[in-house]
Amino acid sequence: MSQQLFETERLIVRQLSLSDHGTFHDLQSNPSVMQYTGQAPMNEEESLADLQHVIAHYSDASSGFRVWGVYLKNSGENIGTGALISEKGQHEIGFRLREDFWKMGYGKELAQGLLEYGFDQLQFDKIFAEVDEQNEGSIKILDKVLDCIRKFHNPETDTDDYYYELTRNEYEKRRHSYGS
Repeated sequence: MSQQLFETERLIVRQLSLSDHGTFHDLQSNPSVMQYTGQAPMNEEESLADLQHVIAHYSDASSGFRVWGVYLKNSGENIGTGALISEKGQHEIGFRLREDFWKMGYGKELAQGLLEYGFDQLQFDKIFAEVDEQNEGSIKILDKVLDCIRKFHNPETDTDDYYYELTRNEYEKRRHSYGS
């Protein structure tokens, strides 16, 4: 089994393995999932290559490219991916859930887990996320866990996006107010 990074009330987040290809392909080939990612849905060969790319980063401790599998505690089923990508001293969270698992609270639970891991384990001082203004599902999640700072035009995707962030200080205040 792959290395586990953290767990939440209902989820386990761990490294992906080649045995996850079926569910990973289900995720990466779904037009609804991929709609706001800036990537086209992938065929089976492309999703296998992408999975291999993700797995290859696990052996490089200095890699800031961290994409993990998200699994239900009760069944072990892979329901998507969570990410903490570090580049140029900045740290971004991301998540993709298989469409069958939307609107069940898993996205918020995963986002909170990614923030906790980033601040507590990786010792980040600030974490951000960017989202297409049309991606209503992700906006609802991010509105609950991060602060929306601004709207901007993203030239890479030619979309209008929202930029969210949370500082360590604000995270600590919120965690303390929740009693955890």
